[in-house]
Amino acid sequence: MISPLDLNGELPSGTLVLEASAGTGKTYALSHRVLREVGENGRAIDTILVVTFTRAAAAEIRCRIRLRLEQASTALAYRIAGAPSGVKDPTLAALIERWSAAPDALEILLNLLQGIDRIDLAPISTIHGFIQRLIRDNGALLGLDPQVQLQESNRSLLEELVLDWRRSQLSPSPAPWQAWVASHQDLGVEGLLQLAALVDEDRDMLLPAPADAAIEPAALWGTLEERFMRQLEEDGLASAEALQEICKGRGNGSPAGTLLGKTKLEELPALITTARSGLHSDPGSAIARRYRLLAQAYSTSQVRRVLNDADQAPTSGLHGSAERLCFEPIEALSAGLVHQLRQQASRQRQQRNELSFGDLLERVDPDRLSAEVIAGLRRWRQRELSCCLIDEFQDTDPIQWRLFAALFDGHAPLTLIGDPKQAIYRFRGGDIRTYRAATTGAGRLRHSLDTNRRSDPALLEVLNGLFSAGEAFGTDAISYRNVQAPPGAEPSRLRQADGRPAPPVRLRWLGEEEGGTPLKLGALRQSMPMRVCDDLQRSLTAGLELQDGEHWRPLHPGDLAVLVRRNSDAVALQQELQRRGIPARIGRGGDLWQSPEAASLTLALESLEREGDRGAAAALAISSLGGWQARELQQWEPQQWGRWLQQLQNARQRWRQVGPLAALEGILAAGSAPERLLGRPGGEQRWSDLRQMGELLQQQWQEQGQAGPARLRHWLVQQQLSNNNGEESQQRIVASETMVTLTTLHSSKGLEFPLVWCPSLWDCGSARSLEGPFRAWDHQKQRRVLDISRRPGSSPRRDRLEEARLEEWQEQLRLGYVALTRAKHQLCIDWGRIKDSGASLPAWLLHPEQRQRGGQLPWEAISTLIKEAPDLLDRVRRRCQALGIQLETETAPSPATYTAPERELSRAADKQPLPQQRAASRWGRWSYSRLLEQRSNAMTSQREEEGFDPDRDSNSLDPGEQEDPSWSSLPGGASFGTLVHAILEQLDFQSDPFSGEVRTLVRDEVARSGLPSELNEALLPALQMLLSRPLGGPAGALRLNQVAKGDTLRELPFDLPLSGFASGPAVDVLAEALQQLALHPDAEVRRYANTRLQQRPPQLSSGFLNGVIDLIVRLPGEHDHWLVLDWKTNRLARPVHELMADKDYWLQAQLYRQAVQRWLRLRMPASRCRRIDAVMLFTRSGEGAWLLQPGEEQT
Repeated sequence: MISPLDLNGELPSGTLVLEASAGTGKTYALSHRVLREVGENGRAIDTILVVTFTRAAAAEIRCRIRLRLEQASTALAYRIAGAPSGVKDPTLAALIERWSAAPDALEILLNLLQGIDRIDLAPISTIHGFIQRLIRDNGALLGLDPQVQLQESNRSLLEELVLDWRRSQLSPSPAPWQAWVASHQDLGVEGLLQLAALVDEDRDMLLPAPADAAIEPAALWGTLEERFMRQLEEDGLASAEALQEICKGRGNGSPAGTLLGKTKLEELPALITTARSGLHSDPGSAIARRYRLLAQAYSTSQVRRVLNDADQAPTSGLHGSAERLCFEPIEALSAGLVHQLRQQASRQRQQRNELSFGDLLERVDPDRLSAEVIAGLRRWRQRELSCCLIDEFQDTDPIQWRLFAALFDGHAPLTLIGDPKQAIYRFRGGDIRTYRAATTGAGRLRHSLDTNRRSDPALLEVLNGLFSAGEAFGTDAISYRNVQAPPGAEPSRLRQADGRPAPPVRLRWLGEEEGGTPLKLGALRQSMPMRVCDDLQRSLTAGLELQDGEHWRPLHPGDLAVLVRRNSDAVALQQELQRRGIPARIGRGGDLWQSPEAASLTLALESLEREGDRGAAAALAISSLGGWQARELQQWEPQQWGRWLQQLQNARQRWRQVGPLAALEGILAAGSAPERLLGRPGGEQRWSDLRQMGELLQQQWQEQGQAGPARLRHWLVQQQLSNNNGEESQQRIVASETMVTLTTLHSSKGLEFPLVWCPSLWDCGSARSLEGPFRAWDHQKQRRVLDISRRPGSSPRRDRLEEARLEEWQEQLRLGYVALTRAKHQLCIDWGRIKDSGASLPAWLLHPEQRQRGGQLPWEAISTLIKEAPDLLDRVRRRCQALGIQLETETAPSPATYTAPERELSRAADKQPLPQQRAASRWGRWSYSRLLEQRSNAMTSQREEEGFDPDRDSNSLDPGEQEDPSWSSLPGGASFGTLVHAILEQLDFQSDPFSGEVRTLVRDEVARSGLPSELNEALLPALQMLLSRPLGGPAGALRLNQVAKGDTLRELPFDLPLSGFASGPAVDVLAEALQQLALHPDAEVRRYANTRLQQRPPQLSSGFLNGVIDLIVRLPGEHDHWLVLDWKTNRLARPVHELMADKDYWLQAQLYRQAVQRWLRLRMPASRCRRIDAVMLFTRSGEGAWLLQPGEEQT
């Protein structure tokens, strides 16, 4: 039984489970509990363990606890003195009144003050941070080196192991077997990396039994194939006819038709023979896949899959042979692979004295430890830690819970805080079963937080109605408890232009196709940016007002947020909004470690490390942490220098006592940094960056055993040099009222916005493939297992696959709940008669009467309703009326033009980045792309934007209309681009693209790339088109196949000096190139350059600019005319001139022109005239974008 939690009630001594629905103040409750443990129970704050799931969350919790302690101690001191506490928070006010009347009030106050003084020593960390401390303190007991290093990312190691495995296991094998393996999509490089990550990271997951070492998969496949072909020749047609009879019954399907469309069973023997012959004469993944699927139609598993009565499926003879051929060799190969990957990854890290996150968990898993070791760890816990609070417990994995249960459950106060409705990190190892098992055990005190302080009462009423119907989350194991607003809350804090309350939830009806057929997903995805931006623009121009304290104010862009499924959707929305003059940003921040404050922090650590070094102290004084100007420093008297050096000495002392955060606070208090930093444009963000980095340094200080400044400076430099795009390196964005927020559903967790749009909840994503390994639950073993069987109609895979699909669907419902509960005042959802949307959250919530509880496909009846019911809209209308949702079915008028109010324009102008003083410039060799990445967070292009998580399903764009037919069927992506570059680097342009020489070149490069062998033939007509198309521009009708090999230079590397050595002055090489382009005679180029110069902040670099130029051509004629050419394999879904600007190709062309200009200057007499033009040649259309040399340079 769950009851509401009384935050000021009796403190439990056992295990407390606290379920906190979205917006009910989970972090507030946690910090209040710590406050009471410190004040009432007198627990030292450095013995209260608080665990969460990211370092950023740990830093925020520490900040909130510090603030709570400061508020309470101040209020209690006032009450003890007989003055009013001044506290407006009723929960804290009631606690202060009780404490002040207690006989030990002064002792409580002393406890709070000691807590404030030692808050930076409090063990508030991630789970992995806690385990690192446990290993550091108990290394001898656990048999581990206490100084072992943590491997933050295992990606590069796993890539190395996967490629090694492919080289050693596949390359020496016969070509038909290699093609058979390649015909399995999950056994490509990317699929293998995903499998390797799963195997390496989830140490609680049981692997299948290792394959017999005597079995060689390639040899096994060859033996089984010969046996299958013999039996096919003897019994193929008879078996096909028998299958036809078995499958005639009602509800049965065809085993061939399910795999291969309209293929008939009687055709199988001939088709298989032809396919096998093709595989052995010209091996390729496409013919291998066809052969495999044709053979699989005979297999017992496939027949079981299509029969109502699976027991009717034949198991012997040809069917048994097909079963073994199609599955056994690949299963043996996979079993060997997963064991090899797990063992070799651990072995290599052990040799480097490193542990991954998975290793950490495995080494402290109580199931793998002896009773003596566990007893020793409990004794350590009793000495060091008095109680434990675990945040976000719904995302805990089994090993983590076993460890905390062994140390705390039944031995010390333990609080488990979470919300099973928000368990959305299954892909990271989060396990909802662990949550249920841990929170429903014997002796649990179960409470909930039921007061939502985020959303308006009117909005909460609708959400309660939507989720209160049975099994709103697809299972009765997770229930929904109604939440209410605080007493006296305004029903709605959003009003329309006429003063009436705005509707709390809007459902925009997207309609249906003509004839009542469902809308297609592709068309909806394509039209979404325009549709959503129209509605955002209407909202901004409709006169809506928000209640802000006692006053009402107009809506501004910063009040709006759009939550989408894919990052690409966010980019498309951002571009469309900016086209309309509405500023928008991707929801999370840029790279924290590349901010100006990171450089200042490096100076601070260097100064703290070098005691008595006046130069280091001076450098810190004029940084943003010190806040002084150089001219002020020149006027300092000896007494002022003495005070500053003494303050740095005090900061060193604070570092030794309580860590870097207190030391940095002392430095900031000693100078004028806060006033000057906050007074600058963008100062609030820079101040937030400083605070965030200080908190992360404090976290590292604890995890590294109270490390000194030198060690943490080394760690800080590593962060600055790394390409870490994880959550830990993201800035905490300071709220901006001038920009619409665009973010993904996953990234929105923990955030809140006044108005929220969820325009793509109808998109259910892609279904799990029938092929390939996956993580499953084994009911008999009660553990997660890796299922590598590929037999779709046979148990246990069939049952596991159905259960995995069901769990994925339930997680998608929970992800939708997270999205719907981000809104404070208004929520907007798009819905309609949409194809394949029956399993989506809107369908599930709007049609509860159609739910089929306990079925394999609980949404099946809803899917049928959406597809066939003529009264679908009437049903939706009745449901909306019952819930208080405003259903919008009419086509809305075109939105009025949005014009930002003057105050918004001025604030936006204030926040434009200004040149910052150069605290530390990195010297090195800079590629064009690396220079570009430095300032990408200030640019608005279609590259990856600031701080959003990589797409989980990053499919390439569809072919554009501009693409030549010979190219439009070819794939996209970086791997394909690399392949095309490799071919063009070696190709003689004057050779016949269909000659044997070119065929050999293409075949070798395709094989090297790991891409499908179908490209061997498909690339030949594409190359012919490219070579025979006129180049245009100053080259006129000249074609590449008219250019002699002696007039070309391929892959020219260059290094251009940006400055002298490390001590030389840095330059902003991109700004210089842009300034040259801003003077170019081409208006398109000038417009691009001027736009970029306005958008980008200065970025100084020193060292060398290096790169490789694809092709240099000496054009025929009297004068020296040179052509710099760069191949571009981009999909052409947009015009070339847009790509040139958005991808900064004009800038690349200018830099490459300058490189060739220098190269020629060193090799040719100065008296000779040279003309150097550049062209970005888009291979998919043969079209070139030309950057011509300005006329004044031609002389």
